[in-house]
Amino acid sequence: MKKIILLFTVVLIITAWTVLNIGYYDTHWAEDNITVFFIKKEPALQIEFENMFATDSDFDPVHELRDDDRQDLIDYCRYHLGYITQIEDESDRDGCHKAYIDSFKKQTTATTH
Repeated sequence: MKKIILLFTVVLIITAWTVLNIGYYDTHWAEDNITVFFIKKEPALQIEFENMFATDSDFDPVHELRDDDRQDLIDYCRYHLGYITQIEDESDRDGCHKAYIDSFKKQTTATTH
């Protein structure tokens, strides 16, 4: 009985750590759509994120973003990139986009060396 409780506790801890620290988003490219997993910059219950930069589409002006789209972008920037902003104008979005590009460059550099 103690082994079952111990096993259950270990599984619960691993699951909690995973939920709090792992996130993902789906890309929306014209030909190559994938799911990208990442380690969050800080723990959060949210697991699925929307990455407006992982698409072939052009960006909508920030003032035209719906509140939920703006919040999705704020959450993505914060938890995946560690870029904390309220996305009030294009410069905020562009800063997050630069952080995205920089993180992508780091990933490709790390895998090629």
